Amino acid sequence: QQICNSILEKVQPLLEYFGKTKKEKETHELNGPSKLKFQLIEIETELDELNKELMDKYNLSRDFKTIHRLGSSVFGELYQVFDSSKKIFYTKKMISQPELVDFEYHALKEIKALVTLIRAENPNLLEIYNINYVPQKSLCVLMEYGKGTLYCYNQFRKINKIYWKEHELTFIANEVLSQMKELKKIGIYHRDIKPVNIIITDKFKFKLTDFGIAETIDEKDRLKTTHLIRPSGSPSYWAPE
Repeated sequence: QQICNSILEKVQPLLEYFGKTKKEKETHELNGPSKLKFQLIEIETELDELNKELMDKYNLSRDFKTIHRLGSSVFGELYQVFDSSKKIFYTKKMISQPELVDFEYHALKEIKALVTLIRAENPNLLEIYNINYVPQKSLCVLMEYGKGTLYCYNQFRKINKIYWKEHELTFIANEVLSQMKELKKIGIYHRDIKPVNIIITDKFKFKLTDFGIAETIDEKDRLKTTHLIRPSGSPSYWAPE
């Protein structure tokens, strides 16, 4: 909890800086390579401390083998990895700076959402096991593995003409809505809910994943709504209004 709080305190002013225009940055207190580098390295160091705690908590090994590429997500690539000592699969998300404009802003935004998830310690939400951040280079996240997405499951049923029953759809809707409620309590607004961003766990739980464009709002700012006015997500899944 203490490390999570410290990371979140350091991330917020950096997010505000990277979210400004070039002209606005010139007069900002963080302007200057040395100041920025120091702040980013502090976050990297504290994430390393958090990772050590997570390794102890989940008894993680370092013996991971990449099996294959699962696909793309917002700002990154997804891979299936296997822990050969524990015989468990995980999902690894990789974001590299050369492939992304404004890498630092997007990386810090995602770190804020993921650290908030870790701090919540809610088993009904996506489990995060490791956040490896190298400033101005890459962000690698180890998280809960799904046996597939709701999108793939729906395609499978469509091809095999297995029609949905009302109670099945109600169950999935309740799972997703309850997570949205839990996320809102901790200030996270996903903003890209769609079948491909809902994984199915081995216990047949439906969990929201990919927090790449999520907004994480500090408690003192949660009554404001200006941060959620700009449309985000996948146009095909936007609300009509």
